Amino acid sequence: MLDRIVADGAELERVPQSAMDMADLEGLRQPQGLDVPPLPALPKSRRPGKAALEKRIREICETRVRYGYRRVQVVLEREGWPVNIKNTYRIYRE
Repeated sequence: MLDRIVADGAELERVPQSAMDMADLEGLRQPQGLDVPPLPALPKSRRPGKAALEKRIREICETRVRYGYRRVQVVLEREGWPVNIKNTYRIYRE
Protein backbone atom coordinates (compact mmCIF):
# COMPACT_ATOMS: atom_id res chain seq x y z
CA MET A 1 0.00 0.00 0.00
CA LEU A 2 2.62 2.55 0.99
CA ASP A 3 5.62 1.73 -1.17
CA ARG A 4 7.66 4.86 -1.67
CA ILE A 5 9.73 6.54 1.02
CA VAL A 6 10.54 10.23 0.64
CA ALA A 7 13.35 11.86 2.58
CA ASP A 8 12.57 15.31 3.95
CA GLY A 9 15.79 16.47 5.59
CA ALA A 10 16.75 13.91 8.22
CA GLU A 11 13.17 12.74 8.64
CA LEU A 12 11.71 9.87 6.59
CA GLU A 13 8.04 9.86 5.67
CA ARG A 14 5.90 7.25 3.91
CA VAL A 15 3.95 8.65 0.95
CA PRO A 16 0.90 6.89 -0.56
CA GLN A 17 1.17 5.85 -4.20
CA SER A 18 -2.40 6.58 -5.31
CA ALA A 19 -5.69 8.17 -4.35
CA MET A 20 -6.92 4.73 -3.28
CA ASP A 21 -4.19 4.60 -0.66
CA MET A 22 -5.24 8.04 0.56
CA ALA A 23 -8.85 6.84 0.89
CA ASP A 24 -7.61 3.91 2.99
CA LEU A 25 -5.73 6.33 5.23
CA GLU A 26 -8.80 8.54 5.72
CA GLY A 27 -11.06 5.78 7.07
CA LEU A 28 -13.07 5.93 10.26
CA ARG A 29 -10.13 5.08 12.49
CA GLN A 30 -9.13 6.94 15.61
CA PRO A 31 -6.11 9.17 14.87
CA GLN A 32 -2.98 8.07 16.73
CA GLY A 33 -1.19 10.54 18.95
CA LEU A 34 -3.89 13.20 18.82
CA ASP A 35 -5.98 14.19 21.82
CA VAL A 36 -9.42 14.05 20.20
CA PRO A 37 -12.59 12.31 21.38
CA PRO A 38 -13.53 9.02 19.68
CA LEU A 39 -15.75 9.07 16.62
CA PRO A 40 -19.46 8.76 17.42
CA ALA A 41 -21.47 5.75 16.32
CA LEU A 42 -23.80 6.25 13.36
CA PRO A 43 -27.37 7.02 14.43
CA LYS A 44 -30.16 4.52 13.81
CA SER A 45 -32.77 5.35 11.20
CA ARG A 46 -35.88 7.09 12.50
CA ARG A 47 -37.97 6.31 9.43
CA PRO A 48 -40.98 4.08 9.99
CA GLY A 49 -41.06 0.77 8.14
CA LYS A 50 -42.60 0.83 4.67
CA ALA A 51 -43.32 -2.91 4.33
CA ALA A 52 -47.11 -2.54 4.48
CA LEU A 53 -47.05 0.27 1.91
CA GLU A 54 -44.80 -1.73 -0.42
CA LYS A 55 -47.14 -4.71 -0.13
CA ARG A 56 -50.20 -2.55 -0.91
CA ILE A 57 -48.53 -0.97 -3.95
CA ARG A 58 -47.66 -4.45 -5.24
CA GLU A 59 -51.28 -5.55 -4.76
CA ILE A 60 -52.57 -2.52 -6.67
CA CYS A 61 -50.10 -3.12 -9.50
CA GLU A 62 -51.06 -6.81 -9.76
CA THR A 63 -54.80 -6.14 -9.94
CA ARG A 64 -54.60 -3.00 -12.08
CA VAL A 65 -51.78 -3.82 -14.48
CA ARG A 66 -52.20 -0.73 -16.65
CA TYR A 67 -51.95 1.72 -13.75
CA GLY A 68 -48.82 3.82 -13.59
CA TYR A 69 -47.33 5.25 -10.43
CA ARG A 70 -49.51 8.39 -10.61
CA ARG A 71 -52.74 6.43 -10.68
CA VAL A 72 -51.42 4.16 -7.92
CA GLN A 73 -50.80 7.34 -5.92
CA VAL A 74 -54.43 8.41 -6.38
CA VAL A 75 -55.67 5.01 -5.19
CA LEU A 76 -53.41 5.21 -2.12
CA GLU A 77 -54.66 8.72 -1.29
CA ARG A 78 -58.29 7.57 -1.56
CA GLU A 79 -57.51 4.70 0.80
CA GLY A 80 -55.96 7.12 3.30
CA TRP A 81 -52.25 6.25 2.99
CA PRO A 82 -50.04 9.21 4.04
CA VAL A 83 -47.44 8.96 1.27
CA ASN A 84 -46.05 11.43 -1.23
CA ILE A 85 -45.52 10.94 -4.96
CA LYS A 86 -41.74 10.55 -4.66
CA ASN A 87 -42.02 7.60 -2.30
CA THR A 88 -44.74 6.05 -4.45
CA TYR A 89 -42.52 6.33 -7.53
CA ARG A 90 -39.48 4.89 -5.73
CA ILE A 91 -41.43 1.88 -4.46
CA TYR A 92 -43.24 1.48 -7.82
CA ARG A 93 -39.90 1.18 -9.67
CA GLU A 94 -38.73 -1.65 -7.39
